[in-house]
Amino acid sequence: WDSGKGKDNRKGKGDYGDRKGNKGEGKGGCMVYCGNLPFRSDCSGLEDRFAEFGEVVRFDIPQNEKGSGKGFASVLFSTEEQAQAAIEGLNDTEFEGRYMKVRMDGFA
Repeated sequence: WDSGKGKDNRKGKGDYGDRKGNKGEGKGGCMVYCGNLPFRSDCSGLEDRFAEFGEVVRFDIPQNEKGSGKGFASVLFSTEEQAQAAIEGLNDTEFEGRYMKVRMDGFA
């Protein structure tokens, strides 16, 4: 059976970005993953800590159905250099009693 859509119109196809985190938000953008965050916290002040290293284009903390954080955040920097500086400056540093794991987001 041929739907006539061809191979490029299959369901689920989308812009998944590259390994540098560039997901179409603009050239040079770079996504960083921040894990091991406290679940009970709204993580206020965390975005400011990342902003010390460069321009934060987007900052997201996914929440569960009860409104609590899921323990991680995604941060989009305008450049790869800013993202790398944040990784070097924040990885394994303490935030609200836990040590953050900060790295390039390979799934952005």
